Amino acid sequence: MSTRCRIVVYSIVSLIIAGIAALLVHFLFFSGIFIPTLELVGGDHLQVNMNETYQDPGAKSVYRFMDNSDHLHMESTVDTSRLGTYQVIYTLDNADKRAVRTVEVIDGKAPDLRLKGDAQLKLFIGDQYEEPGYSAYDNCDGDISDRIRIRVSISIRQGRMRSSIRSATATAMRHPSAAACRSWKIRST
Repeated sequence: MSTRCRIVVYSIVSLIIAGIAALLVHFLFFSGIFIPTLELVGGDHLQVNMNETYQDPGAKSVYRFMDNSDHLHMESTVDTSRLGTYQVIYTLDNADKRAVRTVEVIDGKAPDLRLKGDAQLKLFIGDQYEEPGYSAYDNCDGDISDRIRIRVSISIRQGRMRSSIRSATATAMRHPSAAACRSWKIRST
């Protein structure tokens, strides 16, 4: 066998032995046989809306191919009544292991904007129109009815006003706005 062939064969054999050794090390030291494992269930960064219940997905631990959850402890500072970033810390009492999940409490929910009265009205020429009103409630800011902006668009066909749309938009401090529309048709008789 030539020198070049020996080098190729020895290189391939060396790579195979290194791969087997790496698998053996991983199996022995990172599978929970000699040292307990600790890993988060789900992601390490989660978001939850303000004032909603936070349910942590948990963590899991294995030691000697058996469930090691009895030795798992959780410490949480998550407070969904306040915006912010919090941590959930998992530790094992039978090993020096720790896993941390970051939980961000956000205001990602649009306000609840409601029309008082019907959304579609019929009016006759000469009728007096009184707006029934709107109300808006935000998950974070509470009652935001005073922040409602009203916009009116009127459609005129053949010189006569036929219909109108009155839309309301409520905007809270930290997230997208909500919109609701009231329309009415104006009839001559």
